[in-house]
Amino acid sequence: GLLGCGVDSPPIPRVVHTNDGDIDAYTLELLLALASAGRIELVGIVADSGAGFEPAPNGSPTVWEEGREQYAAIVGKARRSGMRNLPDPVAGARRALDRPQTGRIEDTRPLDTPGGRLIRDLARSSSPARPLHIVTGGPLTAVADSWLLDPMIADRVEVHAHIGTTQDLDDYNGRIDPWAAYIVLERMNYVQYPIGIGVPVVSKGRLRGSEVPPTELRQFMIDKWQANGLPGEMDADAPPAIALVEPRLVTRIRRMTVVGWKPIETWGNAWPQIPRLRWESDGRARVVYDASGERATRVWWAALSDPAAWSGPRVEREPRGGRAHSIPGSIEAESFDEGGEGRAYHDTEFDGWVSHRTTDRVDLAPAGVQGSGLAVTRIEDGEWLTYSVDVAEAGLYDFWAVVAAKRAGGRFSVRLSGDVPRIQMEVPATGGEEIWSTRVVTAIALPAGPAVMRIDFEVGGFRLDRVEWVGSP
Repeated sequence: GLLGCGVDSPPIPRVVHTNDGDIDAYTLELLLALASAGRIELVGIVADSGAGFEPAPNGSPTVWEEGREQYAAIVGKARRSGMRNLPDPVAGARRALDRPQTGRIEDTRPLDTPGGRLIRDLARSSSPARPLHIVTGGPLTAVADSWLLDPMIADRVEVHAHIGTTQDLDDYNGRIDPWAAYIVLERMNYVQYPIGIGVPVVSKGRLRGSEVPPTELRQFMIDKWQANGLPGEMDADAPPAIALVEPRLVTRIRRMTVVGWKPIETWGNAWPQIPRLRWESDGRARVVYDASGERATRVWWAALSDPAAWSGPRVEREPRGGRAHSIPGSIEAESFDEGGEGRAYHDTEFDGWVSHRTTDRVDLAPAGVQGSGLAVTRIEDGEWLTYSVDVAEAGLYDFWAVVAAKRAGGRFSVRLSGDVPRIQMEVPATGGEEIWSTRVVTAIALPAGPAVMRIDFEVGGFRLDRVEWVGSP
């Protein structure tokens, strides 16, 4: 019942990565490094969601993932850090598949997601001899969706999933969409890497060392953390990715088959049961029973420290969204430049990710009904932000800043690159953190053309919603 594990993988596997977020693991960064170094061909990144279900009776789990925008931000960090050959992410599923009343897989209605379509199209250009490899550490919704869109791709895809146990799919990843997991188990080539087997050790202390180049992407990896303690000192989702480039990772594997359903406590799922598995020599699914965590750790660090992974041009800072802010015009405080800590901004105290802009460590929160969008909050002495701007015409401008503070005493300064005088502003007590007041400095001479605006928070204790440059009368 045991299968050999020494068969070499294709020289350059074609890979799609799908997951429900990347702040609880380092697997996306691992795959980006392997792709940049030419060890894999990363042809797709699909951002599935861990959310989208009706609230369970006892409440649903906290989900920090923010979908395609988060993945696009991480890919942007990788590109600015010198990584190459990286695809743009697409959106995956935002809810679970509906189990049909007939209980027949073929009667399941596809969600027809961008991620499902991408996998389908890439699989059509693959073959059984050189299949498309799906590496996932989350729900199998987008993968099942691709099969529902075209069942003929089944023998052209190999799914490598970090999910479940050696006996079933009962874990967070499996519970999100059990019906999708069942479809993949029954209809596609499937390899299951149970939770905790063959996981590499990835410590924050070692990340701060000299092995991984000091780039924006590395800083993001050092900073990432969420309330459940992950990623901790490991890359929990990495074993399926590592096995693609190191076949000796897996030391024991068994063929399994679905033999029934195990009831679970629902998180709002329409189908609160999970597939159960049993060892059978002719089973369609394969489940990893043993894998070397030591070997996984060596491969992980070799990939992230490979100079070939970081050999492209590096960009220290660039406008958010690729376009500078126009002057005259309004600039939202949260729209600071891309580039990360020490390059586009400096945040002195950061104790965890919030649910806004989760790839940057600047503290943000809703501005409230009187404000607009998000506001920079928890401002500390010595922090700063930069904004790429483009002044349309030389002339005199008034500078407006919208601030809020419970107590007076805050102070900040604004300067533009070039011979522009520094603007200094005192922040009064406004009556509360969501009671906004506009401060104005008039008649500032600005030259035409591109510049960098930097806001230095000299004394913190207030919030900043936005600033605006207005032509001086």
